[in-house]
Amino acid sequence: MSHSRILVTGVLTTLTLALVGCAPSVPAGGTAPTSPPAQASSPPPASSGSDASLTLIDVCTAVPASLVAGLLSRPYTEADKGFKTATASGCDYEGAGGDASGLDLMLSMQMGASKADLDTVLAKLANDGETPQPIAGLGDAAASVKDVVAALFGTTLIVATDVGEPTVGDDLTTAQLTAAVKSLQQAAR
Repeated sequence: MSHSRILVTGVLTTLTLALVGCAPSVPAGGTAPTSPPAQASSPPPASSGSDASLTLIDVCTAVPASLVAGLLSRPYTEADKGFKTATASGCDYEGAGGDASGLDLMLSMQMGASKADLDTVLAKLANDGETPQPIAGLGDAAASVKDVVAALFGTTLIVATDVGEPTVGDDLTTAQLTAAVKSLQQAAR
């Protein structure tokens, strides 16, 4: 696994767990954090329909690599390296050919989230002057920044991230990442 992939996957997993208060007290780098984990700072947004009642699922099981491969028209062969806690779940999908393929996707969900949590995730991922771009019609609120699409469905935050090698040049588009978010939303209904 490449260093950049480990870093991005680690950051997203830590952000997801920190937002729900389950992050380890010392991150993988071995340095204690300088501030407490982010907590939901506003009440959950109102949502209508079944989006308000999404269920926490095992992402690797509910959204298998074969579904991701068909959805994204890419050769994904593995859905592993997943995690599941009482409030969050995620899965790393690896493209055929392993790291050399550059086709890696991280798909995760966090229960009990708010708009402030969505904004926090996007702000931590935005740097170098990049501004999150809103995505209309996806959940209660959604945006993309870099290789990430994050959407809030009621109190469930779903994030899809292209964690493939940037040097391979086969990046997933915002539309493809949005499709991955929608597939997880459908599976969690």
